[in-house]
Amino acid sequence: MVVSVSDVADCLQSQNWRKVKSVLVPFETNVKALESFIAFCEEKNVEVILIRCPVHNSSNPSDLEFVSQFVQKRFPNLVFMDFRNEITADSLFLDREHLNENGARIFTSIFRSRLNSLSK
Repeated sequence: MVVSVSDVADCLQSQNWRKVKSVLVPFETNVKALESFIAFCEEKNVEVILIRCPVHNSSNPSDLEFVSQFVQKRFPNLVFMDFRNEITADSLFLDREHLNENGARIFTSIFRSRLNSLSK
């Protein structure tokens, strides 16, 4: 089971969503739900892998680092595949957090290759 870090990021609530410096804090209700989901998968012997999809270089670096540290601290026993810098061309993004169709095709190939390398 692969869980996107954007799902994890949904567990983080921005206290200030405007263009002002944001402060991310864990939204414990969602974090607990994610932990419960991961525990359920582990009980069923389903391996969980967390991934971070590519994000546009205009994204707030401190927010990106906060999410990475949060995931690594809260879920230290899970594989965390960070693709945030794998795709950098503006033309491959729909917005700051989503790839467009061409970007998604390229990322799918990168992701498939990295995922296959884990199973070797």
